[in-house]
Amino acid sequence: MLLLLPFISVAAESKCRSELISSIYVTTELQSDVLLPCIFEPTLLGSDMTADVAAVWSRRDGTVDNLLEIKLQGVVMFWNIKSVQVKTFPKLSESGNFSILLRNVQRSDLGLYRCELYEGLTCLIAYRELHLSKSKTQWPQSGGNRCEMALICFWFFTVWGLLLLPVFTAESKCRSELIGSINITTGLQSDVLLPCIFEPTLLGSNRTADVAAVWSQRNITVDNVVEIKLQGGEMFWSNRGGRIKAFPKLSESGNFSILLRNVQQSDLGLYRSGGGG
Repeated sequence: MLLLLPFISVAAESKCRSELISSIYVTTELQSDVLLPCIFEPTLLGSDMTADVAAVWSRRDGTVDNLLEIKLQGVVMFWNIKSVQVKTFPKLSESGNFSILLRNVQRSDLGLYRCELYEGLTCLIAYRELHLSKSKTQWPQSGGNRCEMALICFWFFTVWGLLLLPVFTAESKCRSELIGSINITTGLQSDVLLPCIFEPTLLGSNRTADVAAVWSQRNITVDNVVEIKLQGGEMFWSNRGGRIKAFPKLSESGNFSILLRNVQQSDLGLYRSGGGG
């Protein structure tokens, strides 16, 4: 029995590594909604889906202000933020997705955020940092409802740009409304969530309608990537060797975000997520 103790201790210590996985920069317009992405690989969560594992969101501007906790099993506890200010996606937490949607962003909401993955009270497994700031760029408006973002990729002091233009259009709803504009900074060979969320009112009340979002990359030619149906079906055209993950269970709520794994230089460029019936 004594011989097993060092092994157990080492295993516990190796899991509680407090590892910084990524630090990204997100910019948005004031009084808009912005998605703060936080996804951990399933290997970090462990195989026990009943374990006391949770992601804790906090603000870190001088002092630590804990905001909310999302359990692996989907239970959400709000601390220093009202539930009307933030939308969570508890059905995704078991897959490692603890992203949140911050509503009606105010100047006081800007700053440094952390999404920390804990097991129990003291074992910090890993964390992600997000720097939220006000956008300095006003994107041009053109036909269709659109949420827009830009991904700037830094690698060896070289700046690469990935411009994402998720667009949702429906003939009866073409209000040319700019929903959001954010900048996401990440490193090559890392994972990045490309968020695109629309209010359910834009989708209509008929959940059996032939509505879908089609993601495509548009660098000189159009390269269709994936189609996500309102009812949750997905069809891949170019899955980049299995590096693109969709979340079809969220589409009925207007969330057509995708996860791009192991970002390569060839992934950079213009993206569009267009939908319709």
